[in-house]
Amino acid sequence: MSTDFGQRLKSARSLAGLTQAQLGRQAGMGQSTIADLERSGNGTSKTATLASLCGVSALWLECGKGPMSADAAALQRQLPQGTRRYPLLGLQQAGGRSAEDAMGDADDEQFLGIEVASDNASPRAFFVRLEDNAMAPEIREGDRVLIDPALTPRPGDCVLATDCRQQSILRKYRVRGLDKAGAEIFELVPLNEDHPTLSSDEQALQLRGTVVEHRRRFQAR
Repeated sequence: MSTDFGQRLKSARSLAGLTQAQLGRQAGMGQSTIADLERSGNGTSKTATLASLCGVSALWLECGKGPMSADAAALQRQLPQGTRRYPLLGLQQAGGRSAEDAMGDADDEQFLGIEVASDNASPRAFFVRLEDNAMAPEIREGDRVLIDPALTPRPGDCVLATDCRQQSILRKYRVRGLDKAGAEIFELVPLNEDHPTLSSDEQALQLRGTVVEHRRRFQAR
């Protein structure tokens, strides 16, 4: 169970837009050490360093006294009202996570960056950077999509899924009907004809989340 110190550290780190790995590297600590501090820590000899890196008061971080800090408030004001930070993950990295993973923490060493978007998505939502052109021309390699694991897809929605080889794919969701046991049969359909359509009655497919936002990457000139 997270301690009061751990909760303050996690809040400060999230507000600063840092992953555990990033904060650990800057503080000369390992990612696992930051994770332990957030989970069960009661302080560290580097509390002042962590506070400085996160832009918060060392006194507040250590014992919860006084204001969090003007610097932290300024960080919060940098975000437009009604928005929040989301982790940006690679396609294969994202598909390997279960729906129960705390994607919003973005504490993986391979975490690609931060995206700011509307806070309407669930706490487990995350951005993915596309690595193929299966959904071209609508969604292209290098584009970023916001995936919400808490949102049940409707026919025609774009979804993130994993196939029988645990490879991540982005496809259009199409319902075909029910099998004899009453389970839904669905297809994952690409827009690019060079990629195959996958069917849940032919291989194990697991839906990971529904696309709720698409950001286009334009080629530099």
